[in-house]
Amino acid sequence: TIEVFGYQHTSVTPRHLTLLFEKNEIKHTPLPDKIITCGSLLANYLEKNGNYPKGIFINGCALRQRWGQKIRRNNHDQFRVLVALSSSKQELHYALYLFMKIINEGGRYIVAFRPHINFPMSLLVDEYRIWIKDNILDFSDTELEENLEWCDAVAYVSSTVAFDALLRGKPVVHISMNEVISSNPLLNIQGLRLYQDINSSSEFKFAVDEILNLSEDEYQKAQIEALSYANAYFTRPSKETIRHFL
Repeated sequence: TIEVFGYQHTSVTPRHLTLLFEKNEIKHTPLPDKIITCGSLLANYLEKNGNYPKGIFINGCALRQRWGQKIRRNNHDQFRVLVALSSSKQELHYALYLFMKIINEGGRYIVAFRPHINFPMSLLVDEYRIWIKDNILDFSDTELEENLEWCDAVAYVSSTVAFDALLRGKPVVHISMNEVISSNPLLNIQGLRLYQDINSSSEFKFAVDEILNLSEDEYQKAQIEALSYANAYFTRPSKETIRHFL
């Protein structure tokens, strides 16, 4: 007799297979009466792919994201890349190997790593930490707002910092680790001009050129697209959306 509400509070990736049911599986899976999502894009994705009971989802809002002002386009002599990491030691290693190759091949880039608190730089062997000290910036334990203001683009594997970037009109570059099932939290990204997908140093250079070659008018239009997408994924709290929690 107790009414139970669930809350889908963060991003969903194709790798979250436990959130997607086979047609008959739902009969044997206890569920809340209603599930509040953090945005309409996620509600639509789960409805389409998850075989949930009809009408179970409520479009709510995000309660852990921080909204800030749209950041103007920077014009630095060297392209600044914030590498935002999460999820695993493997992800830290993969991103490091990729950017070691990118930097060693030359190019006008300044790279900063923002590792996840659970997978710090201290997990790396001394040889890699020495290379990092000489070649990239370590943004461990620094303010995300300052990092986003500093950079020209965010590179990520699975981090939701990608959304923080898009919410401020910053380009994002997804590092594909050739996973069998993707851990990319950005879903349905067709036509999003501030998004690029890479898995090699040559593709990274191409992605940066694509961003740099956008005219001011194209860049501003792309920022509007990015903000619209990110706000559909993580909806800003309002009196109407907060009401669902009360």
